[in-house]
This record gives sequence, structure tokens and C-alpha cells, in this order.
Amino acid sequence: MYSEEDIKPIDLKSAIIKRPEMYFGSRGINAPAIASSISEGAIILGASKAQTYHLQGWWYVCADIDWLNQPSSNPEATEEAIFQTIWGFPEYGINSFRWEALARVFSTCSFTYSSNGIRLVSGNESSLPNTEIENIKTQGWARAIGFKFNKSV
Repeated sequence: MYSEEDIKPIDLKSAIIKRPEMYFGSRGINAPAIASSISEGAIILGASKAQTYHLQGWWYVCADIDWLNQPSSNPEATEEAIFQTIWGFPEYGINSFRWEALARVFSTCSFTYSSNGIRLVSGNESSLPNTEIENIKTQGWARAIGFKFNKSV
């Protein structure tokens, strides 16, 4: 018989590294899969324009809406929480999940930008790509996520 004490939380990174094919398929852990999946999620949540690009080791996902704060099927998946664990994403389909946490797990630094400002998700503030953040602001994106991919973090 199992009890509540028998249930142990899993470490997100360890679980992904143990079975990366469950998340990334045969290509293995890679930044393009993370960035494009986050971008696709923004479109599913209502963005009409989304952009994904890679510049000087950083990956960026930008959209014309703040997709992290759009109503979703799981009200507990807040902007803060979405980077901490894998959340189901039924809007996309059965067994789908939000990819934002993978950007945090597999990066040396990550941030999110919105009209509320810049929030460091992981890493050191001194590592932020300030010039590119200014470019994101001037281009008028409602929300952006940036992460410096590192598979072996």
C-alpha cells in the first residue's frame, strides 16, 4: 500500500536527461526545438505574430501578445510557475506540454520581457543581453523570452 510519503517529487532536468526522446524525439536535447515549441505555444494561445531567432548564442521568442498571461485551461500555470515545471497544454492536444521550463533548465541565463519590465528567470543579471533587449523593446513585442542555451548545464 502506498501513502502520501511515498510520493517523491522528480527533478525536472534529471527526468528529461533520463528520457530526452520523450520530449525532443530522435534529435536529442536542442535549442531550436525549445524555441520553436515556445513560439508555437504563443500562437496557439492567440498570438497572430511570433518570431524565433538565434543571435550570439542566445535564443529569442517574441510575440505580439503576452502569451504567458493569456487565459489557459490551467489557471495555476502563472508566469512565475510556467518556468518551474512542465505544465500540461491541452490547448495543443493530448499529452502536450508547455516548453518554457525547458528554456530555463537548459540555459546558463534566461529572462522574460513584457510591458512590466524584464524578469530574470535564471542565471546572473550581468549576463543579460542588454543591447538585444533594447531591440526587442523598440520592435514593440508584447512578450519575449530569451535564453542562452547550454545542453550540459
